[in-house]
Order: sequence, then structure tokens, then C-alpha cells
Amino acid sequence: MLESLDYARRDQAMMFLGRSLRDFLPEDHLLLRVEGAIDFKRLVRPFTQAYCPDNGRPGVHPEILVRALLLSRLYGIPSFRKLCAEIELHLAYRYFCHLPLHERVFDHSTITRFLDRVGREAFETLCQSLTTQLYEQGWLTQDAYLDSTLVEANASADGLTPTALGAEAFAEAVVEANGLFQGPAGLAPDAEVRRYQDRQGRLALPASDPDARWAKGSRGPARLAYKVSALADDHGFLVGQRLDLGTVADHEAGQRLLAGVPPPTSVAADKAYSAGAFRAALRERAITGYIPLPADHPPAFLRTEGFQFGPFTMTCPKGLQLQAYHRHDKPNIHYRARRRECGPCSQLAHCPAARRHGFTLGADTKELVLALAENETPAYRRAQRRRRTVIEGVFAQMKSRGLRRVKLRSLRRVAIEVALAAFAHNVLKLVKLGRRNAPVATGAATAQAACHHHRARRIRRAHCWRFINSPN
Repeated sequence: MLESLDYARRDQAMMFLGRSLRDFLPEDHLLLRVEGAIDFKRLVRPFTQAYCPDNGRPGVHPEILVRALLLSRLYGIPSFRKLCAEIELHLAYRYFCHLPLHERVFDHSTITRFLDRVGREAFETLCQSLTTQLYEQGWLTQDAYLDSTLVEANASADGLTPTALGAEAFAEAVVEANGLFQGPAGLAPDAEVRRYQDRQGRLALPASDPDARWAKGSRGPARLAYKVSALADDHGFLVGQRLDLGTVADHEAGQRLLAGVPPPTSVAADKAYSAGAFRAALRERAITGYIPLPADHPPAFLRTEGFQFGPFTMTCPKGLQLQAYHRHDKPNIHYRARRRECGPCSQLAHCPAARRHGFTLGADTKELVLALAENETPAYRRAQRRRRTVIEGVFAQMKSRGLRRVKLRSLRRVAIEVALAAFAHNVLKLVKLGRRNAPVATGAATAQAACHHHRARRIRRAHCWRFINSPN
């Protein structure tokens, strides 16, 4: 286990200046507020397990590299090479990274090797540790907001043309592996072998980033992208984040994300999370879901004509229980009325259950019907209004700091980039809220601070007067 950094050494005065780097920074500098808001020694403890303190040449301390990576997110520096150049020139960056003026800045390749050494799990643990600290300090609320977005992959779509083979010929040539297809790009015997997302050979995948997938958002054409899911609390803190392939459904990614975090009291999301399996997972963990119902589901007659839905049961407005037909290998349930029992009914001619095949309800209908009453409460309307403000604002801030198009490649490395973006977002949010909720100074404290200010001002004037009037 590595020893922690010596913070006292960083604040010592440099011999050739007579002052430390700390003396050149204003009191309200962002990096100084970050220093006071979080405990880096505690957060970077998992990183030290990947280092051996007594074998080989001493490496750069992992806390220094984590601080440098945080700088890249706080100030929008996407390139590791440019990051090292900025640290070389900027006094505040040097002080934050524990690098005195007489020490050389590490090479940019050190950061790349560091990411590969500690891996995705260490950075996700870094975010979880900060979240635990926020829980302990009482910042996080029990209301959560869930959403996902597509981030563009660092892969070019130029030259990714469809295969010249027909659909039948390509289907014979492909080899299915992990949901992907591999086949020739043309008719020639020596044609290049490429990977495709579909069996027809239309969605060719780049060789530079094998985990990028063609996906289409709400706007614009399909693009090579990853899917980022985020869970935020009422203050805008990120409680959890997850990276998946761009083709993973929103509700599947959201269910995996919620499985790895402490259950909140409520979760608000959009229609993409309206699947029955996701609603059932929320109900099993006693989480109230504020999620809109999809269009025309459940069928409108369940609400307007008085049909009562239960587990594998359906009762018409006249109190007659309908007959259910359910096959174990099919997810749907068919309901049909018995005509000999419905003969005297005045609504027989217009009853949907009295048709020849009755009507069919999907397996998700039970959860959607249970959500009907919840979606008409004031709490649901408040959660939906707040969701658009909180979670969409979180994604806007993260994309403005470099997450619109990722820099790294492969699912493992891009997950590190997403974790760093979430970590930087929570740090900035903590600094902002901590400054807003700082205690107000009393009258005596204000007077004492003013006295110290005027005394320091008189001392500076006296030094300047001696310097101007010195014989040398």
C-alpha cells in the first residue's frame, strides 16, 4: 500500500522565491474550494492497491493522476498531451497536482498507462466513494430522476459502406458472435472481412472501436454511439451512472443501474422506461415509479368502459368474469366473453370482449394498469416537471464539459471517461452548494476579519515604503 501525499511539503516556501505556490492563488479559487470540499486521500485509496511501493522505480502517485484527470474535466481539456502542457505552465494546476516548480510534469503516456492499470472498476469505485461521502454529509435526497442519452463514439463512419452481397448470400456467409455478424464486404474472393450490426450487412462497424454501435436518438440520423444512463437526486447530484452499448434499451440499462445503487424512495423517468419488467423491478424494491404510460396502452376501454383488470383476470362492467387464454410460451393473454352468459347484456353489440377473438393484452398490462392511479396524483405531475429540469440539466452540463463526443475507445475505456465526467460534475455541484449554504459571519467575526485585513494592508504599505526609500 502506498503512503499518502505529503500535503505539508507542498505548502513549504520555495528557496528561490521565499513563498509557496499557495501564496499566488486567490482565496476564492475554484481548485482551493475543491480541496476543502472533498477528501482525496480517502477517495483514491482503491487506486493505491494497483501500485507496489518497494518494487522498481517509484511511479507517479495515483492521487496526482486522479487530480490531473479531474482538472481535464473541470476545465474542458480533452487531450492528455495538452493537459500536461497546461499543468507545466499553470501555477494553480501545479499546486493542485502537488508538483512544485522544480519538478517536471509527467508525460502524457503515463495517464494512458494509468487508465489501463487501474481499470474501469477503480474509477467507478471513485464515484461510489464520493456518493457515500455525500450521503454521510446529508446532501442527497430520496427522490431520484432517471434518463439516458447517446454520446458519439470516437470512430469515423467514413468508408463504412454496405456489403455488395445480397441479403441471402450475406446470411450464408456471416458468423454470429455476441450479437454481431462477420462477413465479406464485397463479391471478390479476397474482399475485406468486416463486422456488421445486422444480418443484411447494412450497418458496418468500424475496426477502430469494436464496441461502437449504430443508434438513433430523438433527433438527427443514426450515428456510432454509446448509451449513458444517469440517476440524479433532487439537487442534481449523480447518484449513479452506467455505460452500455448504444443498442441497449433504456429500461434494461436503467434496471441494471438501479440494481447497483441504494434504492431511492421514488424514480421519475420518461416513456422509454414504461416497460412492465422495469415497473415490476421498481415495485419489488418498494420504489414508487413516476413514469408516463405509452400511447394507447393500456387500451382505452379499460379506463372508459369500466373493465377491471387483475392478475390473469378480467371483469366486465356488468360483473362477469371473462375467460382468459394464456400459453406458457407466449407473453400475451387473450380474453374472451362467453356468449351464452352475455346474451341478456344490453352492451353485447358493442362489447370488445364479445367479438370472435375477444381482445389481447400484453404481459406488461398488469403493471401499466397499476400505474394508472399513481399517474393521476399531484406527486406524479410534480416529479415529471422536476425531472425535465434536473436530469436534462445534468446531461447538458456533462456534455458541455466534453462528453458530447468521447475521446477514448472501447466500452471499458469509455466507461472510465463517463465516470470521470460524473465525478467532476458531483465535485462542482458540491462546491457550488457548499458555498451557497456557507454559514454567515457574525458581527464580531466580521469585525475581526476587517481588523486583520487593515493590519495586513498597513504592513504591505510599510514594506513598499522601505523598498522605495532604500539606498540600494
